[in-house]
Amino acid sequence: MKFINIPVFIISLAVGIFLVYIGSPRPDIIYVYPNPDNLHKMQYKDKSGACFGFDAEQVTCPTLFFTFVQLSDFG
Repeated sequence: MKFINIPVFIISLAVGIFLVYIGSPRPDIIYVYPNPDNLHKMQYKDKSGACFGFDAEQVTCPTLFFTFVQLSDFG
């Protein structure tokens, strides 16, 4: 007495897994940017697996907002 038909079971399992894969919602990507309040709470990991963080440093802004750089002629 055979209870389970193996080919029908495998096909229905594959169809079910495919439907669950298609029907699942995309995960939400939340971008968190560093600011002075959360700077020391965060660590970042680059593609090579190295972890790093940032340090805040207060600097004075220049009085001239635009700096002009003369570009040489490339032609």
